Amino acid sequence: MNNEDVDSGGGDVGVKKAGIENELDLIGSENLDVTDFINMRFPTEESLDNDLESFLENLKEGLRSLDAELEEIVRIERHGGAKSAMEVAAAVEQIQNLKTAIARVSVSAHQAEVAVSDATRDIKPLDCARRNLIETSEGLKNLVDLEAAVTKLENAAEAKDIVQIGASSHLLADVERILKRFDRLPNEGGLPRLVNLRKRASALREKLRLILLDEFEEISRKITTKEKYEMAMMRLKSACQVTNDLGPDLRKEVVGHYVGSRLAAFQTAFSDISSHTLSSLDKRFAWLRREQRVHEEKGIGTIFPTDWGVSRRICEVICNATSKFIDSQLGKEMKEVHSMVLALQRTVEFENELEAHSPSGETGEVTFVGIMSTCFEPYMSAFVTDEDENLSEILNDLLRNESWMSSSTTHVLKSSTELFLHIQKSVRRCAQLTTSKTFFNMHRVRGEIRTPQRSQSCTTWP
Repeated sequence: MNNEDVDSGGGDVGVKKAGIENELDLIGSENLDVTDFINMRFPTEESLDNDLESFLENLKEGLRSLDAELEEIVRIERHGGAKSAMEVAAAVEQIQNLKTAIARVSVSAHQAEVAVSDATRDIKPLDCARRNLIETSEGLKNLVDLEAAVTKLENAAEAKDIVQIGASSHLLADVERILKRFDRLPNEGGLPRLVNLRKRASALREKLRLILLDEFEEISRKITTKEKYEMAMMRLKSACQVTNDLGPDLRKEVVGHYVGSRLAAFQTAFSDISSHTLSSLDKRFAWLRREQRVHEEKGIGTIFPTDWGVSRRICEVICNATSKFIDSQLGKEMKEVHSMVLALQRTVEFENELEAHSPSGETGEVTFVGIMSTCFEPYMSAFVTDEDENLSEILNDLLRNESWMSSSTTHVLKSSTELFLHIQKSVRRCAQLTTSKTFFNMHRVRGEIRTPQRSQSCTTWP
């Protein structure tokens, strides 16, 4: 038998098996019509006689094959179910073992906790006693330090030696720090020694406050004289240091006290009746310039901490006092517009000077520009009227002298050019003094200018 016969035989078997499976599929169908199937399978009597036996044999073979497959499937499923049951049983056993181990660990942990608690029962009171001893020791040390600091500061305050107080000013911070640690201890029913130290510290702060105020007042008197001021500067520096250590409230009071003394000196310098005129403004401005120069040349400005803003504060107070003086005098000296304008011009120049030469590092909420010049504003209507009258006179003069012959190139009258030049000068003059309501009123006046009626002698217009 050659290879082709083998292949042919194998092919016939495969085709036959495929045919049997197809027929079994048709027979197993739920929608099988038996009559149609028989007619399709055995279309003639001859085919029925010839193929019936083979067809039945094929069906039996197919049934045997199905039985074998079913038995294999049942065997596999039975074996797999037994294996799954074994795995589940093993997992349950492991879980039980884990629970048992956890229970043993829990019991051991509880036993260890009880053992540790028993072992440390006697240690806890000792540890608490140790902490109490440490805190008590620190408290006693703080009391000793507090008493030493208060005593040293009291001795310096008793001697009223501001330099010695300044050298010990760091103790003020120590006193505040230690007293803060004892805040939780009440005065009533507390430690008598601590209560006494609290009273002494409070009295010490008040005494230092009075000493500092007196010191700044004395120093401010010495600064204005020709006495040697080196010692005064040293004392002033120490006083500033102590003031800072005592807190912002005292610093504000000291600055106000010192600035008030300079204001008093300013008012004393111009208490004479002859100084109660607008012409005295230059002298007042010169006084403030000298005050600033003294602060710079004698180093007072460097002694005061820059964040105090002492120099700027002095300027603000003096300017406010000068502003009130100007306002009181303007109502009395309104007859002379030229004097008022001259005073305003000097005031504006001085304000710009102050703003440009403010002490470096010092800042304030108030700007010097306008601090005094704004009080002129309600009285500037006289200036506007004067400017209007001057411009009207200029306009009349220009019209009288006008040739009414325009330039051949520009076709502009000479008088119109000169008129606008005068208006421009007037606007600049006003802008140098003020750019607020008065400047607006000047604009309104310019808009109301009317050309006078032309002279009867002029018979022709160009």
